[in-house]
Amino acid sequence: ETHYTPLTRYAIKIVANHEIAEEIVQDVFVSIWKNREKNSILSAKSYLTKAVRNRCINHIKANFPVHENYDNSMHVISDATPDSNLESMELLKALREAEEKLPPHTAKVFALSRHTELTYNEISQQLDISVKTVEYHISKALKSIREFLEQNNILFMICFFNSY
Repeated sequence: ETHYTPLTRYAIKIVANHEIAEEIVQDVFVSIWKNREKNSILSAKSYLTKAVRNRCINHIKANFPVHENYDNSMHVISDATPDSNLESMELLKALREAEEKLPPHTAKVFALSRHTELTYNEISQQLDISVKTVEYHISKALKSIREFLEQNNILFMICFFNSY
């Protein structure tokens, strides 16, 4: 009773649907109850928050199934609904807009990391910069992109983007 309402509000911010948020929170409570003898939870609030966050991520991944060829286009799994196709395309458009606003060097480091899937060490060697500088630019890019998504009310996609 103490944690249900705050957890539901938290889930709503991620999945942007009240019914789904309630279902996720209820599933977390049921799962904990079923595994009560196996679990040793030290902090109920942090454990529940993390569990709800993970369930939200799983929900978004399951309901926005995407195979990405990020540089060219987004190929959506054939059995996805038209709504999820549209939402996926909107996310791709928003991500591209956010990337276009990045400073040139940050955008280059980010593209090497996310689009060509180079490791931080490989990027460091290719650009002749330190690994710490690569980490800085990736962090700066992710923060800027998250802020752009928040400003454009794409809150339910932020959770998905965190796993990107």
